[in-house]
Parts: sequence; C-alpha cells; structure tokens
Amino acid sequence: TVENTRVGQQTDFDKLILDVETDGTIPADEAASLAAKILNEHLNLFVDLSEEMGNTEIMVEKDDDGKEKVLEMTIEE
Repeated sequence: TVENTRVGQQTDFDKLILDVETDGTIPADEAASLAAKILNEHLNLFVDLSEEMGNTEIMVEKDDDGKEKVLEMTIEE
C-alpha cells in the first residue's frame, strides 16, 4: 500500500507499506530482503539488453542533511 505522509512540514511524501507473510522458516525482514534481491536481479536482465544503458549512470539526489534534520525534530514537529 502507498499512503501519503509528511516529514516535518513537508506533506508531499509517500510511504510504502509492505505486508509480508511467511511460513515462519525465515523472518519477514529476511524474506523482504531476499525478494528485493531477486527482483533486482530479474530487472537487471532488462538493463543488460542494451550495452548503452548498462553504462549509463543514474542521477540520485542524496539528502543526508534531510535525514539529520528529521532525526533532530521533536515529536510535536
């Protein structure tokens, strides 16, 4: 499920909620991690279809300061 959420005063964020059910042989966090790894490997097959795309760097905006600010907020904020 994807829900709207807020961080501090910003309200334009999304929150992803995963319901993970297992048979108890592995914990839910390990099952989710393994599923993400398998999905990543499958999607990489599509990236490898084109040599040009395999060498393309993806711009990712890293927001270390934002995380620090959130951790420093009071509950009221």
